[in-house]
Amino acid sequence: YAGTPGPDLADRAMAAVVEETGLPRTLPEALLEGFAWDTDGRTYETIEELHDYGARVAGAVGAMMALLMETRERCALARACELGVGASNGELTGGIRAMADVALRTKTPWVLANFADDGTTKCDGLFILKPMGHEVLIGLVEPYILRKGSPLILVSGDRSRAFSINAAGKLIECPVPQASQIAAGVDRGWAELRRRMAAVIEGTAFRYPSWAVIVDVNRAPAL
Repeated sequence: YAGTPGPDLADRAMAAVVEETGLPRTLPEALLEGFAWDTDGRTYETIEELHDYGARVAGAVGAMMALLMETRERCALARACELGVGASNGELTGGIRAMADVALRTKTPWVLANFADDGTTKCDGLFILKPMGHEVLIGLVEPYILRKGSPLILVSGDRSRAFSINAAGKLIECPVPQASQIAAGVDRGWAELRRRMAAVIEGTAFRYPSWAVIVDVNRAPAL
């Protein structure tokens, strides 16, 4: 990055790429930090920690490849990072793929909750899988409540889409909340969701091995 590479071929090639593409220094530095985490033998207990690792060892690579292919559109770079993070963790990706196959085959949308372990009420991640024709929409979502007493909806991680459950029990798209209200609404949503999840904990274990939502189609669901 100083423009004075050493005699090693890799050094000179990297300097040329930086000069030609303007590759931000933060990206290779993030990758090197991920390598350092590997060397330290770091482990990851929550989905946030796993994503932090994936963003460094794979998301950064996706972003660098996109920039090398002269892609600088913000949405495309975000998708490149997500693809890299997904590819970095085969277990997580494989599990989501299996559930997506079920969702597509049954034409039933799913919302998956990730927990740090079997003895905690802390839900640290939500995925949505929504069949759309011959494809399945998969993405990270967060709970959102506009104000106390308002229904809970789900907003996508990039804040571009939102979903609710209608009176027939169908997961449908709904208007995205105003940008100025999202942060507080998401905080409110997580607090309420975790409060309700705590009700199905006995001692240090879940009462149920899995989750299902049964909706009476003759009544509006109470989330």
